Amino acid sequence: MTSTVVMTRALWAGPGAWRVLARGGTGVVEFALHPGGYARLGGEWLLLAIPRAPRGPLTLLVAGLEATPLAAGDDVALEYDFALRGRGVDGGWPPGRADADRRVVAKPPVRCLSDHDASRALTPPARVVAGDTSPPGRGSGRERPGGGVADTRHTAAARCGGTATLRAGTLHIDLAGLGRAHSTLVPPPLAPGWRGAVTAALDAAPSPPDALTAGLSALRRGDESEAVAELAGRGEGLTPAGDDVLAGYAAWCHAQGRETAVVALAAERAAPLGLAYLRCATRGELPEPAAAVLRAIRAGDVAAARRRAAGLSRWGASSGAAILWGIAAGAFA
Repeated sequence: MTSTVVMTRALWAGPGAWRVLARGGTGVVEFALHPGGYARLGGEWLLLAIPRAPRGPLTLLVAGLEATPLAAGDDVALEYDFALRGRGVDGGWPPGRADADRRVVAKPPVRCLSDHDASRALTPPARVVAGDTSPPGRGSGRERPGGGVADTRHTAAARCGGTATLRAGTLHIDLAGLGRAHSTLVPPPLAPGWRGAVTAALDAAPSPPDALTAGLSALRRGDESEAVAELAGRGEGLTPAGDDVLAGYAAWCHAQGRETAVVALAAERAAPLGLAYLRCATRGELPEPAAAVLRAIRAGDVAAARRRAAGLSRWGASSGAAILWGIAAGAFA
C-alpha cells in the first residue's frame, strides 16, 4: 500500500515564530485548532495556521495544511539535514547551520491517507530523514530507521503544490523561501489627535467586564504590580483576557520607549500561551489587526482607529477587544 500526503510549504512567519525556528528543537502539538494548532517546542510556542489566517507574532502560515490537519499530541520537530546544500534561508538561523535544509516535521500518531484504507494505523519512524530534492523521477529515496525506504521522488514538485509519497504518518513543512515579518512594530510618532483616536477606538469595541476593571484602573495609574495581580491569567480561553490586556499595554509602552516590568511580574501568573504573546508584545510584536489599530491611534486617525477597532473586536472570543483595552490603558497611563 502507498501512503500519500500533501507536501506542505511554509509561506510566512511572524517574528516570534522565526525565533522558535532559529532555536530548533522538538515538541508537541498542545492545542489543535483544525487544521492548524499551537505547538510547544523547547518551552516556546509556534502557531501553525493556514494561509488566510490572521497573522500574529507566533504564526507560521503553511500551504496545504488542510490536507493533513494537526491533532493534539502530535510530535513536532525542526530538523536540519546537512547533506543538502545551497538552500539556506536568511533570518538568524543558528551559527553553523546556514547551509542546512530546514523543515518543521509533525508526526501525527497513526495517520495514513490511502486510496485503499484511509483508516489503517501506521507507526511513524523514530526519526525522519529529510527528503531528496531531485526532480520528479530521479530521486531514489533514502533509508530510514527501522528499515524500509522513504520515497522522496516527488518532493521538488510537491513544494510547488503537488503531492508527495512520503514516510507514513509524517507531515513535512518545507521552510525554503519562507517570508519574514518585520522584527518589531515601528509605529508613527504620537500625533496631536491621538486622544480622540483612542476614544473612537474604544467606542467601536465592547466595554470591558467588571472582572477587569480594577486591573485596568491600576494600569492607568501606572501601578503594574497591582495590575498584574488583578489581570494575569484572568479569563477563559487559550489566552485569557487579562493576559491580552497586559499585551496591549506592553505594546504601547514599547511604542513610547517606556520600560515595563509586566513580563517579570506575570511570569508565574499568566497562562503559558498568554505569557508567550506578552513577551512578544514587549518587543512591539502584535497580531496584525491589533498593530493596525495601534498605528491608527498614534497617527491620530480617528476614522481609521474606529474602523480598525471594530474589526479587531471580532478577532478571537475576547482577545482583540482586550488588547485594545490594554493599549488604551497604556495610552492614558
